[in-house]
Amino acid sequence: MSEKTQEAGAALIVFGDDPFTILKIAGVLMNFALSFTCFHAIYVNCTLLPRGIRPNWIMVIGGILGGIFFFSMSVLVLVNALS
Repeated sequence: MSEKTQEAGAALIVFGDDPFTILKIAGVLMNFALSFTCFHAIYVNCTLLPRGIRPNWIMVIGGILGGIFFFSMSVLVLVNALS
């Protein structure tokens, strides 16, 4: 038995028999990570890059909207799963 199969088996024992539950948990965690990445990239690009190559306001707004989208999707799925 491979190590990946053992990890998947351990996750099934912890989170139940339904593979869809594990998929929901992974999706929520990945959406939180994507929202953090959007906000972090905007912060780093706007503070650490030289003024000449910083993103314009359209790019900043797009990154912020992307972060808000991924965060709201993860919160909606999390609230729906807990209720």
